[in-house]
Amino acid sequence: MRFVWIVALALTLGCVASETYRGRAFVPAPRHYRVRYVEGEHDARRILPEGWRVRDHRVDGEGRPTRPFDAREDRIRIALDVDGDREVDLRGTAPRYDLLYEHDEDGSEIAAITLPVDARIGRRSLATLAHALLDGVFGEGFVDWSGDRARAYELRIVDESQAQVGGVDAHVVTFELAQSLPGRGVAWGRGTTTTMVLVRPPLRWKPDARASEDGAPMLVVLFYESRSESYALHRADFDAMLDRLDVRPE
Repeated sequence: MRFVWIVALALTLGCVASETYRGRAFVPAPRHYRVRYVEGEHDARRILPEGWRVRDHRVDGEGRPTRPFDAREDRIRIALDVDGDREVDLRGTAPRYDLLYEHDEDGSEIAAITLPVDARIGRRSLATLAHALLDGVFGEGFVDWSGDRARAYELRIVDESQAQVGGVDAHVVTFELAQSLPGRGVAWGRGTTTTMVLVRPPLRWKPDARASEDGAPMLVVLFYESRSESYALHRADFDAMLDRLDVRPE
C-alpha cells in the first residue's frame, strides 16, 4: 500500500496542468518552488538519476517529461475556506501530484504534492501538520482487506527532525509500516519505510493561477517510500533532490 497514493486521495491537493519541465528546472504551475535538474542532465530534464521513471507526466519521443496527465482520475476537486467564515471561497480542480517517480529496480517512489489548505490549518506548526497527516491516514495502524482476508499493519516513527529545505523551514519524519502477525508480533524491517518532508511556501494558492500573496495557504509535501530492506539504496537520490529544491520567496 503506497503512502503517497493514500495521501493524494485523502487530502485536498493543488497545482495547475501546464508545461512544468522548463529549461533548467521543474517548476509546478503555481510557481511556488522549483527543483533544478541533475547537473549535466538539463537536456534530459532529469530530476533524479537514471533508473527513476516519471509516472505522472507525458514524455516526448526522447523520453523527456513534458506535461502532466490530465485524465479524470489524475485530477481532484478543491473547495477551500480562505477567510475562516465556514463558507467556501475557492473552488477548482487540480492534478494529484506535482511529481511522481518510480524506480525501475524495486518500485521505490519519490513524490511531491502541493496541498492548498484552509486558513485555520495553514496556521498550525509543521510538526503538528506532519502528525495530523499520519494520524489522519493511519492512526495507530490500519487493516488492509483483500477479499475475505485481512492484514493488520502498524506504524512507528523512526526519526523526526527540523530542517531547512529550499531556503525555508521544514519538518522531516521517517516512519515504518509493517504487518502485525498474529502470535508473532510486528514484522518491523519487512514492511515499507517512508521519509516525509513538509515545507510551507510563503506564497498562496489560487485556482488556475500563479501563486500570489492572496489566496489559500499551501504546503508542499515530499516523500520517499521504499521497502524497508532496500530503503538505504535510494535515500541519497531523495536527499540530493531536496538540495536542488528552491522555494520561491514572497
